[in-house]
Amino acid sequence: FLDAVFSHAEGPISVKTRLGVSSPDEFAAILDIYNRYPICELTIHPRVMRQLYRGQADRAAFAEALPRCTMPVCYNGDVTTPEELRALETQFPQLSGIMIGRGFIADPALLRRARGGTGASREELRGYLDDLYHGYTELFGSAGCAVSRMKAHWFYLIHRFAGSEKLEKQLRKAREPWEYEVLVNQIFAPARSVGAGLESRAVRGESSPAHPHPPTNKKLRRPCTGSGAEKAGNVKR
Repeated sequence: FLDAVFSHAEGPISVKTRLGVSSPDEFAAILDIYNRYPICELTIHPRVMRQLYRGQADRAAFAEALPRCTMPVCYNGDVTTPEELRALETQFPQLSGIMIGRGFIADPALLRRARGGTGASREELRGYLDDLYHGYTELFGSAGCAVSRMKAHWFYLIHRFAGSEKLEKQLRKAREPWEYEVLVNQIFAPARSVGAGLESRAVRGESSPAHPHPPTNKKLRRPCTGSGAEKAGNVKR
C-alpha cells in the first residue's frame, strides 16, 4: 500500500497511526515499515485500534518508540488541559507538533489558557456553537444533519454548564432543529453558571456515542521546514 502511495505522490506524505490492532507490542514491526519511507511527519496516537478511546493513552510506549522514529513525530492522545500540554512539550521537546482532538471540543479556549489567557466566556461559547451550527447547516444543506453533528460537540461541552443533566438527555433525543434550538437557549439561560464544573468527558477518555470518532483534530506545531504546504486545521506555535 505505501509503495503505491509514495510512487504516485506529488507532494509530502504524512501518516497518522496507532500502536497496533490488539497490543502495543505490534508497533515495533509497524515502525520498521514506516521507517522505510520518506514520511514527512508521523502522528502517533498511543492506543491500539481495539481500545477506540477507552482507557488511557500509553505514553510509556510512545516514549519507548520515539527514539526509533527516523521522521518528525507528532503526538496525539488525551491532551485535555494546559498542564498536560506543557508537560508533553517539556518531556518531548523534539516533537514536531502536538495534535489535540477531544480536548479542543471540550474546551475551545484550551490553547488560549495554555498561553496564560482566560477560559471561554458564556458569550464566546454561544457565538462559537451558533457559528458551528449554522456552518454545518450550510455545509450539509440541512439543519437536521447539523443537529446530529452538534450532538457530538455537546457530548463534550455539556459538563461546563451547571445543572444541565436533564437537558443533556433531552438534547440526545432531539431530532428537529427547533427542538435543538430551544434546548440550547435553555442551556445558555443566565441562571445557569458556566465553568470547568464537572470533570470533562475528554479527560475521562469517553467518546460520543453518536460519533465515536471526534469530528476534528487540531494540531499545535512548530513551523514545518521542507514540507511545502500548511495543513488544514493546524494551529501554529
